[in-house]
Amino acid sequence: EVNNLPAPQSAVIQSTCSTVNIDTGTTVNNAVVPSNIFVSITPRASSDRILVLASVEGGGTCSGGQACVLTLALWRNNLTQILVNTEASGISNGLTGESMFTTPSILKMDNPNTIATLTYTIYFGVDSGAGTGSVHLNNNGTNSSTICAFEFAK
Repeated sequence: EVNNLPAPQSAVIQSTCSTVNIDTGTTVNNAVVPSNIFVSITPRASSDRILVLASVEGGGTCSGGQACVLTLALWRNNLTQILVNTEASGISNGLTGESMFTTPSILKMDNPNTIATLTYTIYFGVDSGAGTGSVHLNNNGTNSSTICAFEFAK
């Protein structure tokens, strides 16, 4: 106890962040692909937890009179999908040729149970229904996205 406050049950023991301002490329119509937005961290104990936070800049177009939705997913080591956000920040529009732009966020506490290096990568896609949609991240390099990983001792 310090100043009559209880000791924290868990504490951040390391953190790392990565900011990317290079365009990720484009994906169209329901394809979910890896981006160049990733962060790596090596846990000090297998019982520790990893909190992943990301703020992602995304934009694109939607046509065909259908609503489009940006899909974000968080993958660990490009092998395990640990989070899907199918309506990232609720972007959608049904106006033909309309551009969309948003800044969705990701927040996930992971329990990887390892001391091996972990790489968390943002995957992205667009659900365009019966219309046509395309989406890219970082607005052709004029915006940036940030992803951070925090290790919490258990």
